[in-house]
Amino acid sequence: MHLYSALAVVLVAVKSSLAGFSDQVTNFDLGPVFAFRHGCNITCQLLLEVTNRLDLEFVGKFFDEGFYATAPEFTSSSPGDILKIESFDASNLEIPTSIKTYRFQYTSIDVNGSLAPSTGFLALPAPNSYDTRSKLKLIAWAHGTTGLHCGCVPSSARKLWGYDSWGPLSDQGYAVVGTDYVGLGNNYTSHKYLSLAAHANDIYYSVMAVRKAFPDLFTVKWLSIGHSQGGGTVAIAPAVNALDLATTPYDKILPLPISDDYFAKAETPLLLMGIQAAFPSYGMPWAARALKERIQYASAAQSCLFATAGLTLDLTDEQLVVAGGAHPKDDDTLKEWTRQQAAAQGALSSMPILVIQGLSDTAILPECTRRAYENATRFSRIRLQEYPGVGHFEIVSASTPAWLEFVRDRFSGYPTSFESSRHVVDLDDPTLAGTSIDMSGISAQRMPCARDCYLRNFFGKMRSDTACVGEWCSPA
Repeated sequence: MHLYSALAVVLVAVKSSLAGFSDQVTNFDLGPVFAFRHGCNITCQLLLEVTNRLDLEFVGKFFDEGFYATAPEFTSSSPGDILKIESFDASNLEIPTSIKTYRFQYTSIDVNGSLAPSTGFLALPAPNSYDTRSKLKLIAWAHGTTGLHCGCVPSSARKLWGYDSWGPLSDQGYAVVGTDYVGLGNNYTSHKYLSLAAHANDIYYSVMAVRKAFPDLFTVKWLSIGHSQGGGTVAIAPAVNALDLATTPYDKILPLPISDDYFAKAETPLLLMGIQAAFPSYGMPWAARALKERIQYASAAQSCLFATAGLTLDLTDEQLVVAGGAHPKDDDTLKEWTRQQAAAQGALSSMPILVIQGLSDTAILPECTRRAYENATRFSRIRLQEYPGVGHFEIVSASTPAWLEFVRDRFSGYPTSFESSRHVVDLDDPTLAGTSIDMSGISAQRMPCARDCYLRNFFGKMRSDTACVGEWCSPA
């Protein structure tokens, strides 16, 4: 069962561990000489001071190389096999201690059909949040972009990267399994960013793996939810079509005098690196030399999301893409990658899908989601709910009552009353306050000032006239 939100299985001995963590393995400071050699000038380096700190705030500075190393059992395993599982001490995480958490390693299937190890976390809700006489309802959470390198891994982060997003599910008594995706955490192979069909394998086999680890714990029914990269995978603001994500900013955003206000522009290096991970010989034909140099720097520094995206901030459009040269729409590799891996290409969904999109989203543009919706509704029942004035990162919390109700109805077996439809939500509608979902136990859905401030000023070159105050909000 799926929730598409542009918001779009052998028991192993369990041990408790937080020891053995290694030093920082991502967002390295490579020094000014290396930076200059890769086109990262003083402005670029000042931005990196901020973006590196922000990444490390969310993915953490410590990494357990022993846990993320490939298990010996992998060579004889099958998809969905559980390879390792460890319990976390929740007091060492920035999530409620009443939530029992595990991290685990399992076998999945990569883009070329070969087996690959993946990792993830499992969060079991507090006993007072559900009927302990019944089996737990399981939700597969597909996280948004964290980066492309193995250290950019959600299950190593103190908040498991997205507790502010998936926490309401725990508050409502659902078990949550969150894959890291192949290539994040474990370094057996690279992370093929936005290879959505492969990410879908990671989600499915993570569910199979935790069922094997706890064979009598979960209901037969399960449901998947995702945001951003994860939204396109399951497929809340979904990154569904790489070709569309490349061509729309190129055609519609770069010509604008306010193009720096769009996060989609900063996603360009991530997109190009994702294609190259899937097609190693890919030459990035429409990327300008300056951007290619910055991408080389990001790869060497093992930069995660914010540092990689931030490397575009001081580049002109001519330094970002080849002026008058190749166009993404003519990129045969990009088109083939999209054909192989994109979501919403018209396949039949056996279950109803809820897609949620913020109309002020500058990362996943509303017009891209609408095109995906129109393409997918030929064979599937899909409701597209659009939220005016809501951006990419706020959409998860802004729409929480809607997707929680959708989840509840699916598990309750309620018939789906909607046909495919597109609806703009009236945020001033007083009936929204009367949601049948009890929100009293929901954790506050607010990003820390650090991240919120940074994102609102991301394309303002770290302006000093920020609306909130904090260490991360200070101008570089």
